[in-house]
Amino acid sequence: MKIKYIRCSTSIQNISRQEVNSNEFDQVFIDFVSGSVPFFEREKGKLILELLEEGKLTSVTVQSIDRLGRNLYSTLETIKRFHESIIPVPVIIENLGITTLDPKTKKMDYTINLMISVMAIFSELE
Repeated sequence: MKIKYIRCSTSIQNISRQEVNSNEFDQVFIDFVSGSVPFFEREKGKLILELLEEGKLTSVTVQSIDRLGRNLYSTLETIKRFHESIIPVPVIIENLGITTLDPKTKKMDYTINLMISVMAIFSELE
């Protein structure tokens, strides 16, 4: 199951930028919650975790890295959880044009890890 995850801090914020191409996904999850709340503790994050643990996910797409977490540690832990599930699940970050897992090796290469880390640090500084 291909899913798209959308997050905004409040329901009054515009999510249209994140909704682009939503019709390409099997399911779209929208959370209105602070990015400081750990991903799998969010309302929709808990539902995604259930699907992950059931082995039903094939990919998770977010518009930008800061949708996953507000700091480097939280972001990397979220990605790690997707990678270490029964079936490793890639996270696709649209604005960077990257996928966290190499389709052949099912591992995250060092370049992608570096890019994600740098972008997560920028998110933390915001």
